[in-house]
Order: sequence, then structure tokens, then C-alpha cells
Amino acid sequence: MSDALKSRVENARRLAAALATLVGGEGREGAVWYRRLRDIETVLGDIGRPARDLLRDAAEMLDSLYEGPRNFSDFHIYRDDPAARFDANEELSTLVSELTAALSTER
Repeated sequence: MSDALKSRVENARRLAAALATLVGGEGREGAVWYRRLRDIETVLGDIGRPARDLLRDAAEMLDSLYEGPRNFSDFHIYRDDPAARFDANEELSTLVSELTAALSTER
């Protein structure tokens, strides 16, 4: 595994873990997504497989979150305070964007 690919896998795994933690903190509303994001993190932690395969498989798993009529794009974080709600959802969007970029095969 090249150092660049190893770094991408480690970064993607860190992002998947952070995203799962954020989503899991929302209780029942995030439970299904939490488990699926932890699955992505687990795949990225499989050091016995080639890095390209890990990135590809994790990207496919992330894409699958957006399939179907009720998908991850419907998930949002609710806070009573509008500014806190905005900040929490901004963090969510940033983590999703960064994870998507880390898993991208365009690199």
C-alpha cells in the first residue's frame, strides 16, 4: 500500500468515524445511519486488503446511503436554537463532503 493511498484510507476512516459519531448522537433518528457509517469505517480498517479496494468498497457503501425513497439526504440534525441547528448541519455537510472527496476514485 503506497503512503498516499494509506493516508487516504486513514483519512477516510477518521472522517467516517466522526460522521458516525455525529449522526449517532442524534439518537433514534440517526440509528440506522450510524450503523451503516460504522460499517464504512470497519471496511476502511481492513488492513489485509488493497487500499484501492477499500476506497472503492467504502465509496459504494456511501453511495448506497442515498438509494431509495428515504435516504441519507433526508437526515438532518435538529436543535431548538436556529444558530446551533445551522452549525450542526453545516458540520454534517462538511463531513459528508470531505468523506466523499476522500473516497473519490478521481484522485
